[in-house]
Amino acid sequence: GNPSTHSSVCSSRKVYSFSGMLGMKHIYTFLCLCILFGSSWNAFAFDEGDLKNLKATKQCRKCDLAEAKLADADLTNADLFLANLTVADLRGANLSGANLSAANLYKANLTGANLTDANLIGAKLHRANLSGANLSGADLTAANLRTVNLARAILTDAILLRVKFSAADLIWANLTKANLRWANLRKANLYGANLTGANLTDTLLFQSNLSAANLTGADLTGADLTWAELIGANLTKANLTGAILTDANLIRAIFCDTTMQDGTMDNSGC
Repeated sequence: GNPSTHSSVCSSRKVYSFSGMLGMKHIYTFLCLCILFGSSWNAFAFDEGDLKNLKATKQCRKCDLAEAKLADADLTNADLFLANLTVADLRGANLSGANLSAANLYKANLTGANLTDANLIGAKLHRANLSGANLSGADLTAANLRTVNLARAILTDAILLRVKFSAADLIWANLTKANLRWANLRKANLYGANLTGANLTDTLLFQSNLSAANLTGADLTGADLTWAELIGANLTKANLTGAILTDANLIRAIFCDTTMQDGTMDNSGC
């Protein structure tokens, strides 16, 4: 019965007990993290059955094809409505005429893919790589293409109504006669892009880069070009009626038979 000894023993027991509890908490936390990361590692795993079905029939509505390896695959006229193709490898794939409406293609690699006349209405293409892809005649109405890579992509005659292109890379892209009405191109990079005859009516081009772009015959009626860069852009026969050009950079821009905001003609560059 030494009181001091009894007190020290009790204290050591408390410390040991606390250490044990702390250790158990660490183990519990570790197990939770393992489960969490294990789930995330499998979150993008595609369904083998869905992949086999797609290859056999080209019919795979609402399929799980996340991270699927489909490079150079022949998927012409395939039905991939609402399919999950997140992080899928579709490099060089032939998706001409395919139905990809409402499909999730987040971070998918579509470099050099053929998407001519494809249905991409409402598709999610956020951060996808479509550099060099051919989307001629494709319908991307209301699709999400934020921060997408469309460098040197072909989008001639494409339907791009209400598309979200904010911060997208469209450098040297071909958008001849594309319909971009009501599209959001805020901070998009359109350097050197070909927008000949494109419909940019009521399009948001705030802080976008259109330097060296070809806007010959483009309709920019009501477009918002506030803080936009148009250095050396070709605006021959373009229509700027009602457009907002507040603080836009128009150094060396070409004006010839150009309809200005107030309806007057500018032939200074003819």
